Amino acid sequence: MNTSDQLGRFDRSTLVLWRVSNLIVWVAAAVVVGGFVAYTAANLARAVDLWWTAHGFDNELTIVRALEVVASGASGALIGAIVGRHVYRAPEVVALISAALPGWFATRVYDFGLVPKSARLVVLVVLVDVVAAVLVARRSWRRRPLALRGGRGPQ
Repeated sequence: MNTSDQLGRFDRSTLVLWRVSNLIVWVAAAVVVGGFVAYTAANLARAVDLWWTAHGFDNELTIVRALEVVASGASGALIGAIVGRHVYRAPEVVALISAALPGWFATRVYDFGLVPKSARLVVLVVLVDVVAAVLVARRSWRRRPLALRGGRGPQ
């Protein structure tokens, strides 16, 4: 293949379009998958919370809160795996944005009952989601062959 200096205007614009669409499509896919996992896990935690409350146990159970944090970590890991395996450049930045979007959205969805009761828990859930996404994306991206890594990234 020719170097980018030897390419025509149409070919360069095609490469730019591919890079931008690659970024947008895989971010969208990661957000949808991560959001689905987080939504499903939040509903599961809510169901467990309601079941425990209905059976006379304390409403502020640590197990339910731990389930929310673990589910957030799983959601972040899925986002990181998708981004790290498919994004051309800057997987950490893309994973951070992709993981923060569902967390930001979930903190604003009061109608569905998905927001944890404690503000500290909200921060912890979003933080675990973002950290897991960034770490898994970096690891997945570094495992790719060097030819598939664009530009300079974590070497």
